[in-house]
Formats: sequence, structure tokens, C-alpha cells
Amino acid sequence: MTLLAISMAVLAAVAVFLFMQFRRADEQLAASQKIATLAGDLDSTKKKLAGFTKALDQTAPVKKALVEQAPSLVFKISRDYLHTENVAKERFKLKADVKAYVQYTAEYTVGVDTKAGRVEVVSEPMDIHLKVNTPAQLSNPVVRNVVAHFCPLDVVADERPILQDITQKLNTQAQRLGPNIAREDAVRALCRSRLVEIARETLAHQSGVQHLPFVSVDFT
Repeated sequence: MTLLAISMAVLAAVAVFLFMQFRRADEQLAASQKIATLAGDLDSTKKKLAGFTKALDQTAPVKKALVEQAPSLVFKISRDYLHTENVAKERFKLKADVKAYVQYTAEYTVGVDTKAGRVEVVSEPMDIHLKVNTPAQLSNPVVRNVVAHFCPLDVVADERPILQDITQKLNTQAQRLGPNIAREDAVRALCRSRLVEIARETLAHQSGVQHLPFVSVDFT
């Protein structure tokens, strides 16, 4: 009876040992599978993070694009004006003094100069920072659509010399206003929007870029 009890106890111990070994093997297999899954997730996360930060390393292509696409950073801004002027009869041999009411359009060429050396692209921890020249008038304005009305009527027989004289004054006035037009908030916003657009389009076409960072612009 004692021998049987001992045998049963040994058999039970062996069974428990074998059960524990099989359990440990299952646990080890499950643990190995979890580790493999975690390793795969970690690798995938690394690749995603690389895709998110890849754009921050692409400052050279952005600068190149800004220089090459300089023509798209030039804008035509039109303004309509009304000019009034007293015209002395002695100057143009008129029968009487007249007052001229002149409607005209001035077209200003403004934009940002991104020629080599005049643009800087800086990679910040979370964004791309563009440093460019302040928008400016890039060429002389053009005065067009000049239409004049004179009061009193029937005094000016030939308005051409009067209009020629007034148009010269309008050109001078437009040149004086040009820098102010370039500094308008709306013009600066237009230039800033185009700069950001070029930068983001360039970054989107770079290999490995999965996330486009915030792009800021600083006019210097």
C-alpha cells in the first residue's frame, strides 16, 4: 500500500512537471510571438517617424524650387484712380480755364525676389522656415485706360497735348505709390501664400516624405 502511494505520488509529480513544461513552452511561444509583433510594430513606427521627419531634411530642394519658380512670385496689381486738375488756358491756348477729371488704371508689378542668395530655407524642430526679401515693386508701373472729361464743355478742341501732360504726372504719381502697394497686407499675404504653396508642393514630391510640415515665412 505504501509502495503504491509512493508510486502514485511520483507519477503525479511527473505529470505536474510535464504539464508545467508544456505550459512554459506555450508561454514561451506566446511570448516569442508577442516580441516578434512588438518588433514589427517598432520597425513600422520607426518608418512612420522617418516619413514624418523626412521633409525637415529637404531644405535644398525647396530652395532650388523657390529660385527656379521665381516668375510665379511676380504679381500684377491694378488700381483704378480718379485724378482732377485745373488746366490754365494760357498753357494750352484755350478760350477759358477748364477742370480735367481723369479716370485711369495703374498696373504695378510686385513680388518677392528669390534669386540665389536672396532666400534661406531653415529646418526647425517641427517646421520649415522660409526667410526671403520683403515684397517690393519689381518694375515701373504702367498707366493705361486714361479717359478725361473737361468742364466746361466745348473749350478743349484737341485734348491730346493736355492728356500727354497729365499722363506724365500720372506716371510719376504711380511710381511714387508703387512701394506702398508692395507693402500692402493683401500683397504680402498673396506672396506668402505662393511661397508656402511652392515649398509644400516640392516637399510632397520628395521620396520618403509622408507628412508635410508647417511652413512659415519671414520677410526680411
